[in-house]
Amino acid sequence: MFLSLSARILANVEALNMIESIGNMVRHRKAPVVIKQESNEYKIVFVPAISGESLAHGYQATLAKLASEVGVPVCERCSREEFIKHSTDELFTNKDKELFNEKLDPHEFEKRIIKHCTVEDIGGFLYTGGDYCSDPVKRTSKIQFSYMIPTYDTIKNVAVESQFHVRYAPSEPREPAQAIYYVDTGSALYGVMANLELSGILKTSMVKIENVIKEEEKFKEEFKKRVDIAIKALYLTLASPLFGGHRSRFNPHWEIESLVVALAKPLVFTVSPPHSKIYISSTVVKAKDYKELFSDTKLSDELELKIYYYISDKSAFKEEELPKDEEVEGLSIKRITGSVEELFNEVWSTVKNWIEST
Repeated sequence: MFLSLSARILANVEALNMIESIGNMVRHRKAPVVIKQESNEYKIVFVPAISGESLAHGYQATLAKLASEVGVPVCERCSREEFIKHSTDELFTNKDKELFNEKLDPHEFEKRIIKHCTVEDIGGFLYTGGDYCSDPVKRTSKIQFSYMIPTYDTIKNVAVESQFHVRYAPSEPREPAQAIYYVDTGSALYGVMANLELSGILKTSMVKIENVIKEEEKFKEEFKKRVDIAIKALYLTLASPLFGGHRSRFNPHWEIESLVVALAKPLVFTVSPPHSKIYISSTVVKAKDYKELFSDTKLSDELELKIYYYISDKSAFKEEELPKDEEVEGLSIKRITGSVEELFNEVWSTVKNWIEST
């Protein structure tokens, strides 16, 4: 099972991802983007951006909270939102040392970490080698985030502007009464992409692929819980938003304008990037061609694709830009008219049915 997502998010007056300060000026992150001009020539522009690292940190923090709430394991450091993970021996807590009381081979080391920390299961880790395993052990993250950058069709309508602020303390005559500082704020229609390898959760991947829990029923129960919170953490991260800095005083005006999610099994399928408004219909065209591509293979009967999409304002789209609901063999397309929450309910319902049917 593989989940792929693209979204267009309107964020006004945000300071979610800042870089180093210069004097009393705190700067917003910017990134170079290549765009095609009307003359068919290409041009580099620097635009406000929010890094995938910022998104991933927020996602893992939300995942750790959900894990604690539903009773799936999470290690001590991850529960404190310190995602340095089990990278060196010095970072192993006393509780960790009880679990790793012998030197393991890389496969068993990965298995033990996955079993005892949901965040490292889904978010990955890199152990550099030491007393608990002689060799380095790497687990690639099952969650992938792009940078958030302005969509190509609105890239001329973005702004980064410094906001003037003053801290004033007249009751402290021996100290400077005023402290002036500036904070960059960005406003843009951002595009973001994310992928989540659901079928890789609770399974080793470095040396060989193997279920972490041997008993089938116990594995399925734990797998279902972890997949559930992995999807819900993705929803909370993007819809709230639960990531980035400066939210206490620069909590952004935030709205998901449109969103498409694709679920695929047993192969990987990724949705189109949200650079233009036609990304939803482009995803549907891609999905149909994808099904056709594998129609003459042994996987044809097993291949399933389900696409859900949501738009907040239908009037912002032309009729031909909105795919029709469709249900054909192995391919389903459905527009969600209610809310982003309704879309994620549909996504989880589909995934839950897939899990229970295996």
